[in-house]
Amino acid sequence: GPAQTAQPLAPPPPPPISGPNAVRAPWMSMPAAPGTSASSATAAEKRLNEVLGLLNKQDQDALSSDLQAFVQKESAKQTKVNAKQLHSAVDVLTEPEKAMDAALNARTNLIASWRTFLAAQEALNKAKANFDTQKPKADDAHVISDDEEANAQAAQVSTTRILSGLESMTNSLTELSAQAEQEHQEAQRRSKRPRRDDNKDVITVDMAEEGDAPPFGGPGH
Repeated sequence: GPAQTAQPLAPPPPPPISGPNAVRAPWMSMPAAPGTSASSATAAEKRLNEVLGLLNKQDQDALSSDLQAFVQKESAKQTKVNAKQLHSAVDVLTEPEKAMDAALNARTNLIASWRTFLAAQEALNKAKANFDTQKPKADDAHVISDDEEANAQAAQVSTTRILSGLESMTNSLTELSAQAEQEHQEAQRRSKRPRRDDNKDVITVDMAEEGDAPPFGGPGH
């Protein structure tokens, strides 16, 4: 029968936005920035800020040199404190903002995966319906003519002859290879036959293969 088509693997469903199982969005649980509320300042800092505000409203030329120096020093210090608090607030808000962006991107990708899966599922259902429609027609017996049957038999005979020829060629090549190997071994044996050296009256062996003589430094050296 026809092979069963594998069902596409569905991605995990996106988390619900509302309801008892709703996932709390990162931006809904951001920590409060330090130093931004009035309650974080002490009573002395509040009083000092009020004094500086009043002195800044006065004509600076009418103030004594000591008061002018005090106002400038405390104003510069307050500016640094405000800048530090602002940077701290920015740092605290940066991480939740990154988490929010990551959550939004993940949700967008998950929704895109679901759309792709649903489209593939719909295409699979259409293909299955089309297959179910065409299957009864394919199950009907196909009557071939005498000419078609003769052509099929001729093609089968031709294929059999080709396969037989290939098998014969393979056997011939195998025999030639075995014969060549046998002749090579015979030539090796002939080249190793001992001969007498008339000058030294000793027996030597020609074309000794590597490994026939004892290693350097061994017995006999």
